[in-house]
Amino acid sequence: MLGDNIEELIEVKNSFDLVLRIDECTLKDKFQLCNAFDSYEVSDGVQDVLVVDVVEFDNEKFVIRVTLKCPLTYIEINEYVNEIIKHATEKMENRIRITPLAVKWNHKSFGTVSDRMVAEYLKNDSQRQKLLNKIGIKPSTECDGTGCAKYSLKPGMCYVVKEPKPAKAYAIFVDQVMHGAQGLVITRTNPAIIRDNYGLKKTPMVWLTQSQILSEKCISPTDVSRLQLIIADFLSRSQNSILLLDGVEYLITQNNFQTVLKFLQLIGDEIAVKQSRLLVSIDPDAIDKRELALFERNMLDATTM
Repeated sequence: MLGDNIEELIEVKNSFDLVLRIDECTLKDKFQLCNAFDSYEVSDGVQDVLVVDVVEFDNEKFVIRVTLKCPLTYIEINEYVNEIIKHATEKMENRIRITPLAVKWNHKSFGTVSDRMVAEYLKNDSQRQKLLNKIGIKPSTECDGTGCAKYSLKPGMCYVVKEPKPAKAYAIFVDQVMHGAQGLVITRTNPAIIRDNYGLKKTPMVWLTQSQILSEKCISPTDVSRLQLIIADFLSRSQNSILLLDGVEYLITQNNFQTVLKFLQLIGDEIAVKQSRLLVSIDPDAIDKRELALFERNMLDATTM
């Protein structure tokens, strides 16, 4: 594991060598594996995030160099490591087991962290719980509600609302929570203003801000991995849930488009598995048309709902 300190979630931007053990296999298998590793960033569309190159291989060991092109947290690196291994495994004609052995950073300023195995990090239940306890999100029912909700949202689906201000998205969200859904708001706006504007008293809210306000549940917009962890935990413990994300443009400016797109794709997977619903409010004039199209690819349009 990486360690027991939350400080180890700092972002880093250094290349590292990932040492992997592989099952005994033929030379043909090894060349296939090399091609699989080398094609990862292109196949998964993450060229702006990292580059993968095979630098060494022998009978039972592969060493691949991962060069980061933008800052990532250790949790994000862990996710990419798992995805790289999964990608390579799926590309092989013969099934070969790939086991991570070590990570060696090409910069030695990280102390003992630099020689620990990234892939073990999220397996540490106590560390995960420490992160979640710091925010303390608890699913809650705003109102039992009577009658039918005005807006009908399909369980397991993600919706985009294209609007300069997130008025329609909040209207749909409030309609749902006032009819028994357990909601979570991720917002760039001060939650106190949202509670006052929409009469939400029990619905948990996370404020995307660099500041730490004791009266609110705050998270840095650059800490996308922790945000993902919080959302996944909420979805696993809530019933008839709905999530509203207000602040996508802010997340992009504080990170990069590829990171936010990957974040939304991962959250979308969680939404589908937990049969929840996701509302994403986006100002179409604030982001590139191509980027908007990528966001919309796996979402239903709720703008005119």
